[in-house]
Amino acid sequence: MAQKNTISINRAPVLTLWAIVVARRLGFRKVEALTLGKAVAGLNAQAKG
Repeated sequence: MAQKNTISINRAPVLTLWAIVVARRLGFRKVEALTLGKAVAGLNAQAKG
């Protein structure tokens, strides 16, 4: 019998990374993009909770 392996990922770090990449492409500096990424993930978590 084949064993099925699945990976579970918390979406907050993925959303943070996505927002950082988008902010960098829009021209924000690295530190600014990180702050924006954390803000987006935090606001999303607050809206879901």
